Amino acid sequence: MTCMWSLLKDGSVGVDVLVPIENDLFDQVLSCLDDANLSSRAVSCKVLQQIFTLLKREIDVDQLHRLYVDLLKRMDDSSNDVRLAMTRTLVAYFECFPSENYNRTLYRAHVEAIYRGLLVHLDDSTTDIQEAVLDALRASARIWPEKLKAELATVRHKHRSDEYCDSLASYLDSLTSRTNEDETPAGSQI
Repeated sequence: MTCMWSLLKDGSVGVDVLVPIENDLFDQVLSCLDDANLSSRAVSCKVLQQIFTLLKREIDVDQLHRLYVDLLKRMDDSSNDVRLAMTRTLVAYFECFPSENYNRTLYRAHVEAIYRGLLVHLDDSTTDIQEAVLDALRASARIWPEKLKAELATVRHKHRSDEYCDSLASYLDSLTSRTNEDETPAGSQI
């Protein structure tokens, strides 16, 4: 995994090399996420982050849905370093989702599972994790902000503090109001 990280980090491997081996590569890296060795898990998170950054919209939606279960599982890692690395990986992961033509109705269960899985960690006992999860949730909001807002409303009362929930809700409000303004025809009033 360290060798792969070195190749990705210095730009030796590009999109043209990654796309044909994408499925096999994901299988290999995901298996390393469960490794008993802490550094293997941490490097695997970095490798995935770099792959997501390089491939962006090249990754098929079905592949993205196949990956999230393993990504969210690392949020329960015994190491906070791995958990923090995974939140950065998730930010890059969410950038891979298409901004248009994403069938929310068809993929509703996947989106709900992602949001619910992350919202649990917004109430983590470690402030660094809470802040990193907040960043990941903000990145995920581009997929379906209204759904994230609804999921947040269902778990808010379970959280020890409203601070991060309020921050996320405020962000979602600004995001949805900008979207509504963009959709308002010129010359019309709301």
